[in-house]
Amino acid sequence: MNGKAVQELKLNSDVGMSIMDDNNNKWLLFKQADEINMLGEVGKKYQLYYINYSRNTYEVVATVNGLDVINGKAGSLNNNGYILRPFRTLSIKRFPKNDSEVAAFTFSQASKVYANHTDEVSANNIGVIGTAIFLLETSYEHKELSNPNAFPVDSHDSKHAKPPRY
Repeated sequence: MNGKAVQELKLNSDVGMSIMDDNNNKWLLFKQADEINMLGEVGKKYQLYYINYSRNTYEVVATVNGLDVINGKAGSLNNNGYILRPFRTLSIKRFPKNDSEVAAFTFSQASKVYANHTDEVSANNIGVIGTAIFLLETSYEHKELSNPNAFPVDSHDSKHAKPPRY
């Protein structure tokens, strides 16, 4: 493939995206002008992997082969996405086929791609992965949970709960 090989795309200054295999190895992505390509292997499963390097919270709306990864229907920027919290990661491995089945993301021949057998998308979308990220406004100050305590009373001197205030 032509272009610069990278393992992670910066979607903005805060969020990175990679394509990973089942063993969490990053696939090489090739950047050339405004296009990003990769070489997949037929039969290999993959996942979309996002990392938030910031204190901001984002919504991630993603499609594979034109299908929304949450509802399995044709993708839209108006669809709901996954929440990517500050300094966290998100891995998306499949989309729903119906209420009880899911389809793993697997590299396939175009004629066998799951999306090609639905009425939801055009064949032009086969092989296309789409991602949009939206900065979410939070109405509260984000508190780091670096030291959560399942038994908070044990960390205080008091042996009994304080009486309730009315």
